[in-house]
Parts: sequence; structure tokens; C-alpha cells
Amino acid sequence: MSEDICYKNHYLTKVIVRLDLLTPIKSIMTEIPKTLSDEILQLFPIAEPRKKIGRALLLSPDELREKRHEEMEWNYHGKQKEKTCTILPGAIILNYNEYISYENLRNEFIKIITLFFSNYKDLQGR
Repeated sequence: MSEDICYKNHYLTKVIVRLDLLTPIKSIMTEIPKTLSDEILQLFPIAEPRKKIGRALLLSPDELREKRHEEMEWNYHGKQKEKTCTILPGAIILNYNEYISYENLRNEFIKIITLFFSNYKDLQGR
């Protein structure tokens, strides 16, 4: 087992890790299960859910239509908002504004995705 390496000075200012899902998790469009939320809150203790609204214009030779789309964005932040875990129906994203250790990033990301893969058996990443 390798020893954790922490960097005082490095060239990375922000690190983003993203797992796109092959099929969106429709159930988290309205609510995230409490068991998942509780586990995520251990690593990212500040919960900040936000409703996202999107609009698309559909053009055809005969008409112009507008399509509106709403979904929840589940944001969880570190104690000082130095890191953020964002859960979307189609993706799991970790943003680190203060990157110190690759091992810490890897361990947190693996823990988050393991939670999702164990709770959603048909889940597949892209």
C-alpha cells in the first residue's frame, strides 16, 4: 500500500471528476434516498439542493415550440465549500477547489459511486 502524498505546491488549481451515466436515474429527479444522502453527508456535510430549469426551442417547417425541462441538482459541499459533490439524474460530479491529495480524491469518488452502484443495480457508467 502506498503512502498518501499531499502537495503543498502543485500545478492543479481545480480538479473535476465526472461519471456520466448511460441511463439517467429518474427517481432522483424529485428526491434522493435518505440512506444515500446520509452517506454523502459524511463526506460532504453541507446539502444544497437546487432546481434546474431548462428550455429548448423545437423548430419544424410548420411551427415553433418551446419545451421546458425541470430536474433537481443535488449539491453537497465540504465544510469550507472546498469541494462539491453534484448528483444529477445523468451524472455524478466531484469538484475540488483545493486539491491536496490524489488518494483522498480517489477514495471519496470510489465511495460515492459504490453507494450508487450498490443502490441502483442496473446503473452503468459511460
